Amino acid sequence: MTLAIVARMTGVDLAKCSANLSERLRELTAQYRAMQPVQRNLQIQPMLGKMGYYTGPVDGLWGRLPQYALNAFFLRNGYPPAGEHMGGVMSGW
Repeated sequence: MTLAIVARMTGVDLAKCSANLSERLRELTAQYRAMQPVQRNLQIQPMLGKMGYYTGPVDGLWGRLPQYALNAFFLRNGYPPAGEHMGGVMSGW
């Protein structure tokens, strides 16, 4: 079934759902950007570790090991290495 058919069957307003999701994404993005780099890294390092990409310390510092882990994650999931598609967003970390 397509999403439109399910929406009609259940009475869900897809436009409203989409607007709510877009707003929530904007909120989460703003919260993430407001974090200091060390706070962000302290979230990213253990996530990469749980997925088996990172084995270094969870110290909030962004060096070669977390960068290699992030690149491995991106490559494994069909994305170019970090930096190439992120506009250098990792450079300040």
